[in-house]
Amino acid sequence: MRIDDNAIDIYKTGSIRAHRLARLYHGLVNQRRRAMREDWARSLDKFMGWSAGTANARVDGNEAMVIIKTEADLTYADFETDALKDILRSSLMLSVSAMDAYYHRKIKCYAVRLAKLGDKAPGKLQALPIAVRDFSRGMDRSRKWSALSTAIDTKLSYQSMQSPAKIADALSLLGIKSFWKTIAPALGYDPDKLRTDLQWIVDRRNLIAHQADISVAKKNFGKDINLEPGKVYWAIEFIDDLVEQADIVINAHLETQ
Repeated sequence: MRIDDNAIDIYKTGSIRAHRLARLYHGLVNQRRRAMREDWARSLDKFMGWSAGTANARVDGNEAMVIIKTEADLTYADFETDALKDILRSSLMLSVSAMDAYYHRKIKCYAVRLAKLGDKAPGKLQALPIAVRDFSRGMDRSRKWSALSTAIDTKLSYQSMQSPAKIADALSLLGIKSFWKTIAPALGYDPDKLRTDLQWIVDRRNLIAHQADISVAKKNFGKDINLEPGKVYWAIEFIDDLVEQADIVINAHLETQ
Protein backbone atom coordinates (compact mmCIF):
# COMPACT_ATOMS: atom_id res chain seq x y z
CA MET A 1 0.00 0.00 0.00
CA ARG A 2 2.97 2.30 -0.33
CA ILE A 3 2.41 5.65 -2.06
CA ASP A 4 4.54 8.74 -2.59
CA ASP A 5 3.25 10.52 0.52
CA ASN A 6 5.98 13.24 0.58
CA ALA A 7 6.04 13.17 4.39
CA ILE A 8 9.81 12.84 4.51
CA ASP A 9 10.17 15.76 2.09
CA ILE A 10 8.05 17.94 4.36
CA TYR A 11 10.28 16.98 7.28
CA LYS A 12 13.49 17.70 5.36
CA THR A 13 12.25 21.16 4.37
CA GLY A 14 11.62 22.00 8.02
CA SER A 15 14.91 20.46 9.09
CA ILE A 16 16.85 22.60 6.59
CA ARG A 17 15.36 25.69 8.20
CA ALA A 18 16.23 24.46 11.69
CA HIS A 19 19.84 23.78 10.68
CA ARG A 20 20.07 27.18 8.98
CA LEU A 21 19.08 28.95 12.18
CA ALA A 22 21.59 26.91 14.17
CA ARG A 23 24.32 27.94 11.70
CA LEU A 24 23.27 31.57 11.98
CA TYR A 25 23.68 31.45 15.73
CA HIS A 26 27.10 29.86 15.50
CA GLY A 27 28.24 32.18 12.73
CA LEU A 28 27.00 35.46 14.21
CA VAL A 29 27.46 35.14 17.97
CA ASN A 30 29.96 37.84 18.96
CA GLN A 31 33.47 36.82 19.92
CA ARG A 32 34.86 40.36 20.04
CA ARG A 33 35.60 41.74 23.48
CA ARG A 34 36.83 45.24 22.72
CA ALA A 35 35.52 48.33 20.95
CA MET A 36 36.24 48.91 17.28
CA ARG A 37 39.36 51.03 16.78
CA GLU A 38 38.62 54.53 15.53
CA ASP A 39 41.28 54.41 12.80
CA TRP A 40 39.84 51.11 11.51
CA ALA A 41 36.33 52.64 11.49
CA ARG A 42 37.54 55.71 9.59
CA SER A 43 39.28 53.51 7.02
CA LEU A 44 36.13 51.43 6.57
CA ASP A 45 33.96 54.53 6.14
CA LYS A 46 36.34 55.80 3.48
CA PHE A 47 36.56 52.44 1.71
CA MET A 48 32.77 52.05 1.62
CA GLY A 49 32.17 55.65 0.60
CA TRP A 50 30.21 56.32 3.77
CA SER A 51 30.05 59.57 5.70
CA ALA A 52 32.62 59.81 8.49
CA GLY A 53 31.34 58.15 11.66
CA THR A 54 28.88 55.82 9.89
CA ALA A 55 30.56 52.64 11.15
CA ASN A 56 29.62 52.54 14.80
CA ALA A 57 30.45 49.03 16.03
CA ARG A 58 32.01 45.82 14.79
CA VAL A 59 30.83 42.31 15.61
CA ASP A 60 33.22 39.41 15.03
CA GLY A 61 31.23 36.19 14.86
CA ASN A 62 32.68 32.73 14.43
CA GLU A 63 32.05 32.85 10.69
CA ALA A 64 30.97 36.40 9.86
CA MET A 65 31.78 40.02 10.63
CA VAL A 66 28.98 42.56 11.05
CA ILE A 67 29.39 46.34 10.96
CA ILE A 68 26.64 48.16 12.84
CA LYS A 69 25.90 51.61 11.47
CA THR A 70 25.32 54.57 13.74
CA GLU A 71 21.64 54.95 12.76
CA ALA A 72 20.87 51.21 12.95
CA ASP A 73 18.19 49.78 15.24
CA LEU A 74 20.50 46.81 15.78
CA THR A 75 22.86 47.15 18.71
CA TYR A 76 26.12 45.54 19.70
CA ALA A 77 24.27 43.74 22.51
CA ASP A 78 21.96 42.05 19.99
CA PHE A 79 24.85 39.83 18.94
CA GLU A 80 25.85 38.70 22.42
CA THR A 81 25.43 35.05 23.39
CA ASP A 82 22.25 35.38 25.47
CA ALA A 83 20.51 37.64 22.94
CA LEU A 84 21.21 35.38 19.98
CA LYS A 85 19.98 32.31 21.86
CA ASP A 86 16.51 33.24 20.63
CA ILE A 87 17.76 32.00 17.24
CA LEU A 88 18.63 28.69 18.89
CA ARG A 89 15.20 28.56 20.50
CA SER A 90 13.63 29.03 17.09
CA SER A 91 15.87 26.33 15.65
CA LEU A 92 14.74 23.82 18.27
CA MET A 93 11.09 24.78 17.77
CA LEU A 94 11.33 24.30 14.00
CA SER A 95 13.03 20.93 14.34
CA VAL A 96 10.30 19.52 16.61
CA SER A 97 7.58 21.09 14.46
CA ALA A 98 9.03 19.45 11.35
CA MET A 99 8.90 16.07 13.10
CA ASP A 100 5.30 16.72 14.12
CA ALA A 101 4.42 17.65 10.52
CA TYR A 102 6.04 14.43 9.27
CA TYR A 103 3.88 12.16 11.42
CA HIS A 104 0.71 14.11 10.66
CA ARG A 105 1.33 13.87 6.91
CA LYS A 106 2.21 10.18 7.06
CA ILE A 107 -0.88 9.20 8.99
CA LYS A 108 -3.23 11.42 7.00
CA CYS A 109 -2.08 9.89 3.72
CA TYR A 110 -2.77 6.32 4.81
CA ALA A 111 -5.64 6.48 7.29
CA VAL A 112 -8.45 6.41 4.71
CA ARG A 113 -6.74 3.74 2.62
CA LEU A 114 -6.50 1.54 5.69
CA ALA A 115 -10.06 2.38 6.71
CA LYS A 116 -11.23 0.92 3.41
CA LEU A 117 -10.04 -2.48 4.66
CA GLY A 118 -13.12 -2.53 6.88
CA ASP A 119 -12.84 -5.17 9.61
CA LYS A 120 -9.22 -5.74 8.62
CA ALA A 121 -8.27 -2.12 9.35
CA PRO A 122 -6.16 -1.46 12.45
CA GLY A 123 -8.32 -1.66 15.58
CA LYS A 124 -7.23 1.76 16.81
CA LEU A 125 -8.28 3.31 13.50
CA GLN A 126 -11.65 1.56 13.59
CA ALA A 127 -12.24 2.97 17.08
CA LEU A 128 -11.24 6.55 16.21
CA PRO A 129 -14.05 8.84 17.45
CA ILE A 130 -15.73 10.90 14.74
CA ALA A 131 -18.08 13.84 15.32
CA VAL A 132 -21.76 13.35 14.44
CA ARG A 133 -21.46 16.21 11.94
CA ASP A 134 -18.66 14.42 10.13
CA PHE A 135 -20.54 11.12 10.23
CA SER A 136 -23.57 12.79 8.66
CA ARG A 137 -21.48 14.18 5.83
CA GLY A 138 -20.10 10.74 5.20
CA MET A 139 -23.59 9.36 4.66
CA ASP A 140 -23.47 10.86 1.18
CA ARG A 141 -22.16 7.75 -0.56
CA SER A 142 -20.65 9.75 -3.43
CA ARG A 143 -18.22 11.53 -1.11
CA LYS A 144 -18.00 9.36 1.96
CA TRP A 145 -14.28 8.73 1.71
CA SER A 146 -13.58 12.41 1.15
CA ALA A 147 -15.72 13.19 4.19
CA LEU A 148 -13.87 10.58 6.23
CA SER A 149 -10.51 12.02 5.16
CA THR A 150 -11.62 15.48 6.31
CA ALA A 151 -12.93 14.08 9.59
CA ILE A 152 -9.70 12.24 10.34
CA ASP A 153 -7.64 15.26 9.38
CA THR A 154 -9.72 17.46 11.68
CA LYS A 155 -9.42 14.95 14.51
CA LEU A 156 -5.66 14.66 14.17
CA SER A 157 -5.15 18.42 13.85
CA TYR A 158 -5.83 18.72 17.58
CA GLN A 159 -3.29 16.03 18.43
CA SER A 160 0.40 16.79 18.74
CA MET A 161 2.79 14.07 17.58
CA GLN A 162 5.92 15.01 19.44
CA SER A 163 6.29 13.10 22.69
CA PRO A 164 7.16 9.38 22.55
CA ALA A 165 3.77 8.35 23.95
CA LYS A 166 1.79 10.47 21.50
CA ILE A 167 3.86 9.33 18.53
CA ALA A 168 3.35 5.67 19.42
CA ASP A 169 -0.37 6.28 19.96
CA ALA A 170 -0.72 8.04 16.60
CA LEU A 171 1.17 5.33 14.72
CA SER A 172 -1.13 2.71 16.18
CA LEU A 173 -3.76 4.14 13.80
CA LEU A 174 -1.66 2.59 11.04
CA GLY A 175 -1.40 -0.69 12.92
CA ILE A 176 2.19 -0.11 14.02
CA LYS A 177 2.94 -1.66 17.39
CA SER A 178 6.03 -1.59 19.62
CA PHE A 179 7.40 1.31 17.58
CA TRP A 180 10.15 2.31 19.98
CA LYS A 181 11.37 -1.24 20.48
CA THR A 182 11.49 -1.66 16.71
CA ILE A 183 13.31 1.56 15.90
CA ALA A 184 15.78 1.75 18.81
CA PRO A 185 18.35 -0.89 17.69
CA ALA A 186 18.90 0.79 14.31
CA LEU A 187 19.70 4.03 16.13
CA GLY A 188 22.03 2.30 18.58
CA TYR A 189 19.71 3.05 21.49
CA ASP A 190 17.98 1.26 24.29
CA PRO A 191 14.22 1.93 23.81
CA ASP A 192 13.85 3.58 27.21
CA LYS A 193 16.85 5.84 26.63
CA LEU A 194 15.54 6.76 23.18
CA ARG A 195 12.20 7.79 24.63
CA THR A 196 13.88 9.67 27.47
CA ASP A 197 16.08 11.69 25.12
CA LEU A 198 13.19 12.58 22.83
CA GLN A 199 11.04 13.55 25.80
CA TRP A 200 13.76 15.92 27.01
CA ILE A 201 13.78 17.65 23.62
CA VAL A 202 10.00 17.94 23.57
CA ASP A 203 9.89 19.22 27.15
CA ARG A 204 12.55 21.81 26.28
CA ARG A 205 10.52 22.84 23.24
CA ASN A 206 7.44 23.22 25.42
CA LEU A 207 9.25 25.57 27.80
CA ILE A 208 9.92 27.80 24.81
CA ALA A 209 6.47 27.48 23.27
CA HIS A 210 4.35 27.76 26.41
CA GLN A 211 6.54 29.65 28.85
CA ALA A 212 8.63 31.87 26.53
CA ASP A 213 11.66 30.10 28.04
CA ILE A 214 11.32 32.33 31.09
CA SER A 215 11.66 30.90 34.58
CA VAL A 216 8.69 31.08 36.92
CA ALA A 217 10.61 29.54 39.80
CA LYS A 218 10.88 31.82 42.82
CA LYS A 219 14.67 31.88 42.80
CA ASN A 220 15.07 32.85 39.13
CA PHE A 221 11.67 34.35 38.42
CA GLY A 222 11.58 36.33 35.16
CA LYS A 223 15.02 35.21 33.99
CA ASP A 224 15.76 33.32 30.77
CA ILE A 225 16.11 29.58 31.20
CA ASN A 226 19.61 28.62 30.13
CA LEU A 227 19.91 26.93 26.75
CA GLU A 228 23.20 25.29 25.83
CA PRO A 229 24.06 25.63 22.11
CA GLY A 230 25.54 22.14 22.09
CA LYS A 231 22.26 20.64 23.28
CA VAL A 232 20.38 22.33 20.43
CA TYR A 233 22.89 21.10 17.83
CA TRP A 234 22.56 17.61 19.29
CA ALA A 235 18.75 17.78 19.39
CA ILE A 236 18.24 18.67 15.73
CA GLU A 237 20.70 15.96 14.63
CA PHE A 238 18.93 13.49 16.93
CA ILE A 239 15.55 14.29 15.37
CA ASP A 240 17.04 14.01 11.87
CA ASP A 241 18.23 10.48 12.62
CA LEU A 242 14.99 9.58 14.37
CA VAL A 243 12.69 10.67 11.54
CA GLU A 244 14.90 9.09 8.87
CA GLN A 245 14.73 5.73 10.66
CA ALA A 246 11.04 6.15 11.48
CA ASP A 247 10.30 6.54 7.78
CA ILE A 248 12.09 3.28 7.05
CA VAL A 249 10.16 1.42 9.76
CA ILE A 250 6.78 2.89 8.82
CA ASN A 251 7.28 2.26 5.10
CA ALA A 252 8.27 -1.33 5.74
CA HIS A 253 5.09 -1.84 7.71
CA LEU A 254 2.88 -0.17 5.10
CA GLU A 255 4.30 -2.31 2.32
CA THR A 256 2.79 -5.34 4.04
CA GLN A 257 -0.73 -3.88 4.18
